[in-house]
Amino acid sequence: MRRSWAREEFETVELGDKRLKSRLVDIAEAFSSHPEASIPQATIEWKRTKGSYRFFDNKKVKAKKILEAHQNSNLKRANKYTTTKRLFAIQDTTEIKYATHPSLELGHGGSLWGNSLFLHGTLIVTEEHIPLGLIDQQVWIRKEVGVRHKKRERPIEQKESYKWLKSIQATSLFQEQKTDTHVVSICDREGDVYDLFAEVKAQQEKTAIDLLVRSAWNRRLEEPEGEGAHLIETLSKQAPVGQYTLTIPRNGRRKERSLKLEVRYSKVTIKPPLNRSKEKHLMPIELWAVEAKEIQERSKKECVKWRLLTTYEVSDFESAKLMLDWYTKRWIIEEYFRVLKSGCAIEERQLRTSDRLENCLAIDSIIAWRILFLMYIGRKKPDLPASILFNKIEQTVLYGFIHKTPKPPPREPSIEDMMKWLAKLGGFLGRKNDGFPGAEVLWRGSWKLPDIIAAWSIFSS
Repeated sequence: MRRSWAREEFETVELGDKRLKSRLVDIAEAFSSHPEASIPQATIEWKRTKGSYRFFDNKKVKAKKILEAHQNSNLKRANKYTTTKRLFAIQDTTEIKYATHPSLELGHGGSLWGNSLFLHGTLIVTEEHIPLGLIDQQVWIRKEVGVRHKKRERPIEQKESYKWLKSIQATSLFQEQKTDTHVVSICDREGDVYDLFAEVKAQQEKTAIDLLVRSAWNRRLEEPEGEGAHLIETLSKQAPVGQYTLTIPRNGRRKERSLKLEVRYSKVTIKPPLNRSKEKHLMPIELWAVEAKEIQERSKKECVKWRLLTTYEVSDFESAKLMLDWYTKRWIIEEYFRVLKSGCAIEERQLRTSDRLENCLAIDSIIAWRILFLMYIGRKKPDLPASILFNKIEQTVLYGFIHKTPKPPPREPSIEDMMKWLAKLGGFLGRKNDGFPGAEVLWRGSWKLPDIIAAWSIFSS
């Protein structure tokens, strides 16, 4: 019989004690079976609950070690599920608010972030939108609000924006382990940081990585004719190279929709920030800029207008369209954060210290990734056999429960079959036009399945 997913995922974990490794596997399986539950609800028995709390408080247990084992498994998945020689490292930040935990004290007393942790994650994703796992996760407490002009005087290593560069460094390490693969890091507008472009340019000397960022600033550009060129004005002067219909994926309440875009692009050289003109070592950076403006008239809020900056060469209309397609993958990490907060209920965790919360968060993050992985693998590779993710008992019980029969399935189900049956446990209707189930019904179904298996085991014996 296939080993449990958690035992395979944490096969390489090093916690200095075999009992801690066994406890980690037990907690991960319990959290996976009951993603929305509290620790006592997920572990059920007092002995397992007490062991879980002791695990999170053990000084040998480090979130970094848990995530390192998960990252080792990412490489195996990259070899198994990647059909092309390109992967995407999508990074973003979210705030985790512990508003319902009065005994917990985090952050700067009395500040806006007095009971919050901040998490910056990097998901590695295939061209088919399958999330293979996390290759970097940074967690910190914002200790002070600070004064804006004083923050600007600090070196980048002392700024919160250094998180983007640390992610690039982790991406570079991942690419060095998978040398035959081109990796593209994708960021939203917060990642429009001069030092990030400089870091990627430095990493390109030894690794095959590129950067794609949505522009936030009207950056100063070098211009042969003289001073005064800026990004927005330069792009607006370019003649449109064509029109492109792009599908924006569903995101939360926003439905999937198709956009007709007018596309421009230009090679640009950005200057260092004006407030850092005294730093003589900073050099202009050569990039490519792509602008996509929605043709259909909408309100100013709804109208799509992207300006993208990239280190990848954009030499024609086809490569400009490619940048737009790549950028749509960024919504996967927003979906991941939604699953982490709503599906795993991480903001409801009742642990009293930041170290315990971070250890628990490492496991919850992997559970959230797995829910997302199951959803996308079902969508993108529906014909794969169920045995790659589900054991024989899970297949038999789920089939029997949905079809109201004690008989096992007549043939091995596909991944798509299992995903839809699991989603039906969570309230998915499965009508002809309902499409593929989303993450919410899948995590609800994941909560019910272990109880059904437990009852089946008792009565079948």
